[in-house]
Amino acid sequence: MENHSITMRKILSFLLPMILVACSTATRWEKPGADEAKTDQDRAECRKAAEQEAFRQGGAPFPYSGSWYGRPSTAASPSVDTDRLGTENKLAAFCMKSRGYELVRSPPKEK
Repeated sequence: MENHSITMRKILSFLLPMILVACSTATRWEKPGADEAKTDQDRAECRKAAEQEAFRQGGAPFPYSGSWYGRPSTAASPSVDTDRLGTENKLAAFCMKSRGYELVRSPPKEK
């Protein structure tokens, strides 16, 4: 039972900030001289590189002890997925900053 509560705390500690960010003012990456197409391209490249690096750092799925119809199955632990996603986000942000971008608040949309 204790292992379950630790896992839930990890998940909640990751989800709560994401929920708060989602409910707050939107942000976007800005760089002087970069148009929307260039920003989208850089963001996609940084996302892909971050995903590959997070996977390389040990966020890969591991064998699960259970089975499905008699065959071993693989499943990623929720804490592994949460840790990997957090690592991906940090690496992607680092990549964008290293390319000269700054994360800024988007102006509110007029209704």
